[in-house]
Amino acid sequence: DRHQMLPEKMLEHLREGIGSHEQ
Repeated sequence: DRHQMLPEKMLEHLREGIGSHEQ
């Protein structure tokens, strides 16, 4: 999975984006 290759920072940014989108 490419997601695993992505850096932790990228994953954190995506998580923040998803959380902001949900709210």
